[in-house]
Amino acid sequence: MLTTACTLLFLALFCSDSTANPPVPSPEVEVDEAGCRLDVSALPARLEIPVINRSNSSIHARLKLEFSSERDAPDAAVEVPVVLTPGNNAVTAAIDLDYYTKTTTRCELLFYARLKYSISSRAGRLAFGRIAVARIAPALFFIRVVAFDFYSPGGRYIAYVKATHPVTGEPQSGVSIAGRMELPADHIVKTTATTNQQGEAEVEFTLPEGWFDSEAEVKLVARKGEFSQEVEESIYPTAGLDIAISTDKPLYQPGQKLGIRLFARNPQTRKAAADTKLRLRIVDPEHMLLHDAHLTTSRFGVASADWTIPDTSRLGDYWIRVALDTAERQDLDVPYRFRVTRYDLPNFTVVVKPVADRCARPRQ
Repeated sequence: MLTTACTLLFLALFCSDSTANPPVPSPEVEVDEAGCRLDVSALPARLEIPVINRSNSSIHARLKLEFSSERDAPDAAVEVPVVLTPGNNAVTAAIDLDYYTKTTTRCELLFYARLKYSISSRAGRLAFGRIAVARIAPALFFIRVVAFDFYSPGGRYIAYVKATHPVTGEPQSGVSIAGRMELPADHIVKTTATTNQQGEAEVEFTLPEGWFDSEAEVKLVARKGEFSQEVEESIYPTAGLDIAISTDKPLYQPGQKLGIRLFARNPQTRKAAADTKLRLRIVDPEHMLLHDAHLTTSRFGVASADWTIPDTSRLGDYWIRVALDTAERQDLDVPYRFRVTRYDLPNFTVVVKPVADRCARPRQ
């Protein structure tokens, strides 16, 4: 009986300590979490927190900030004194986010990081809460890269980059991209690009002439302020076919039929590549795949295909991509661009005016 009574007393005390008096924020102080902003354009990062003091006097308090991601311990923390005057206050604090910005891999942790804040005075905790960092950092971006897995010596290699905010999806302009391609025989090609208002950029490499028979490494580093992201891929040389692409005309309207003709030859022997399997793809201005066909060249190295342009197609530049269709890999050889637009026949009137009221006879 005594044991049961002691157990009930212990449970009552435990429940009283844990649930009867949970931490309750002060009704006089409120943090506008939706108005918080984190600026990572420079280090140390700058955090702005709107705080409302509904009392009639100033409050001397301390603001504690903790950033955490995948670890139990905070990745970054700071504690600063603040004075909250009656009404609205824009509290700012500088915090070192060096843990995140040291490498591009750690930068991505900011996508999932949480900010824990608390405002305390001698009277106790006035306000506290947690905020997803990605929601208050407008300069964060996520990049998507569209590029082929193969390159052609002496040609161009283009990687299409799109930078958007990881939460809102808004395009991020002004993101600088540094491209580096390591080719065989220690050939290094570098290039740069910057995203436009739509968050898009074309990172173009001009490749040297020569015969490369092994893979190359492409590395793109995108940076805006102190936040960066990195993409690295391996690409492979083409199989050594020369492919010429032609269409029956340069301009098309939605709904018209596109006629494509291919000619393939061996660049070493200069003979037609007969019975060669090719893969033909057509992509729109947004680099979305619209048509995918598998072709085989004739004994003269010729292949052809037709494709009806959908009536709902958007206007702009379209690309034809031809690859060597093999079981091991598909190697790009030549891209070809054509334009889809709306055009009208010219409408004009010819008015003939005589130079005199009557026609003169010969010798008059």
